[in-house]
Amino acid sequence: MQTSFFECINNARIEAAKEMLRAGQCSILEVAMSVGFNARSSFYKAFKSRTNMTPSEFQKTMKT
Repeated sequence: MQTSFFECINNARIEAAKEMLRAGQCSILEVAMSVGFNARSSFYKAFKSRTNMTPSEFQKTMKT
């Protein structure tokens, strides 16, 4: 797989977060906490490295 366990877990968390952000029923902080991140900053960093956009930008693209 060429990825570490940590990367694999974060990828799964980000995919779950993307689904929640698409639904738009929770704040970004609530999404971050519910998928297993302990801080908004670590969620933003992981999300941006995986998707090349912030969670806010991702949410905006889903609304248009």
